[in-house]
Amino acid sequence: MRLRLIGALCVIALAVPVLALGETFQVTVKADGLDPKDVTVRRGDTVQWVWESGSHTLVSGETPDDPDLGKLFEFKLSKSDATLQMTFNDPGVIHYFAEDQVAITGSITVEDASPVERATWSYLKQLFESGPSGPRRR
Repeated sequence: MRLRLIGALCVIALAVPVLALGETFQVTVKADGLDPKDVTVRRGDTVQWVWESGSHTLVSGETPDDPDLGKLFEFKLSKSDATLQMTFNDPGVIHYFAEDQVAITGSITVEDASPVERATWSYLKQLFESGPSGPRRR
C-alpha cells in the first residue's frame, strides 16, 4: 500500500504541472496573411495573434455568409492593438478569416487530451479507488 501511495504521488508530481499548463502558440498577422495559417493546439492551450503589419479584423467563421459568423471572436489587430490571445477549451476546428480581406484565412484545430493524459488520469483514479486489498467492488 505504501508503495502504491508513493507511486501515485510521483505520477501526480510529474503529470499535474505538464497537464495543467497549456502552451501558447503565436500567429503573426501580416498585411498579406497569417503565419502560420493553421494551428493545432490541445484543450487549454492559448493562441496569441501578434500584429506585424497591415490592419485586419479577424472574425471566426468560414465565410462572410456563415450563420455563426463572429460568435466566437471578432477583433481588430493593428499597430495600436498589437496583440490578442484566446484560450481554447472545446475540441473541434475553428475557422476564421480577415473580414476586410477574405482571402486571408486560418484555422485552429483544438484536440482533446492525449491518450497518455487520459491513461494517466485513469490510472490515478483506479489507484485511489483501490484499497489495501485491491480495487473496490461496486
